[in-house]
Amino acid sequence: MLPKEFVARMERLLGAEAPAFFAALNRAPQKGLYVNRLLLRAERLKELIPFSLLPSPYSPDAFLVEEGGRPGAHPLFAAGAYYVQEPSAMCAAEALGAEPGERVLDLCAAPGGKACRLAGRIGREGLLVANEIQRGRARVLASNLERMGARAVVTSAEPERLAEALPQFFDRVMVDAPCSGEGMFRKDEGAVSDWSEAHVEACARRQSFILRSADRALRPGGVLVYSTCTFAPEENEAVVAAFAAERGYTLEEITAFPHSPGLRLPGIPEEIARCARIFPHRQPGEGHFVARLRKGDAPAERIRLRRAEPLAKERLAQWERLSAELTGGGLRCKPIRFGEYLYAYPEELPAPEQIGTIWPGVQLARCERGRLEPCHHLFKAFGERVLRWIDLEGEDVDRFLRGETLPCGEKGYCGVRYEGLPLGFGKASGGCLKNRYPKGLRTLAK
Repeated sequence: MLPKEFVARMERLLGAEAPAFFAALNRAPQKGLYVNRLLLRAERLKELIPFSLLPSPYSPDAFLVEEGGRPGAHPLFAAGAYYVQEPSAMCAAEALGAEPGERVLDLCAAPGGKACRLAGRIGREGLLVANEIQRGRARVLASNLERMGARAVVTSAEPERLAEALPQFFDRVMVDAPCSGEGMFRKDEGAVSDWSEAHVEACARRQSFILRSADRALRPGGVLVYSTCTFAPEENEAVVAAFAAERGYTLEEITAFPHSPGLRLPGIPEEIARCARIFPHRQPGEGHFVARLRKGDAPAERIRLRRAEPLAKERLAQWERLSAELTGGGLRCKPIRFGEYLYAYPEELPAPEQIGTIWPGVQLARCERGRLEPCHHLFKAFGERVLRWIDLEGEDVDRFLRGETLPCGEKGYCGVRYEGLPLGFGKASGGCLKNRYPKGLRTLAK
């Protein structure tokens, strides 16, 4: 049962539309997915996918999945061809409008739907830092970015820590803020039971605090997108209006997808109508609010960076030999060691520990008893550089995803593909491919 205070507020805000709104909350949620731009285009996915897809109003790269479709159970999912996401949740990344080569910060990124989308938009030459304060959720975020072949850095830090270490560093910042979750009521019974007016007020205070950190991390003239999955004006229009006035931001029109305008409320400037609201009785998906803000001029802040330590000569020589074996000419990156792994870490970032990093870019190799063993992420993120590939089809795909050994006439490390998309890798010898598909992912194929 919905909280009576919530019902009363929505009846007041929506008037005659309220019955249609509450009826929508009783319907089954809609499934959606978007194409991984790093690997393929929408036209190719439609050729490969075995279930029906319908166009999504939120992006030409996104689709609605017809009832009965099981996108998470197909090998294309394991290959990172697409990300399964609630349809209207895609709108925030579209509003940000990230461009190839830009520096982008996703400040509240788990489980990774928006971060993976942003990685596809900025391409291989861009820089994405995806932050999640809760360590467990940050690991899920890293796993999703790895599956999609993204070359992103995952941090688990308080927003103010990132802002202090990287002031005015990013071209665009995404703040998909923690909220009271009213837009998820039909999907999440926990959001209903946790709801209270006091919780709404507490969320609004926290959201304002996060936005101040986002402001400091954004360069002058940069774009900030603020989004929530709640209907509460206290967490949406009121937070945005106060922040824009305090920090000198301009609200910009959102033209990337159809939406309802932000709500005009007492004491809120009329420009708030430039924000976007998604209501489940008007558009497909759950409830969302999105605001796009442009930063004005700001005094320059000096960044004091402590760079990551370079590899020791012996370890670097080991890496160069492995890289040449896998790719011929090598990967032309300067790895760092972080724990027991080597990572391709962006040189323009400070030392990983300075910004609370838990996953410093592409995981390249594991340091194992004096030697290096290549990692799954290398084949996902640098697949275009890898020399040897084995292409699987039919039952062999399922066998590989279950971790089984396969017959193979090659020798050495080999990438494994399905429909030209990277699944992982193995090591071939004696006519067999010894499977290196990560054990923690093998349940996906069962």
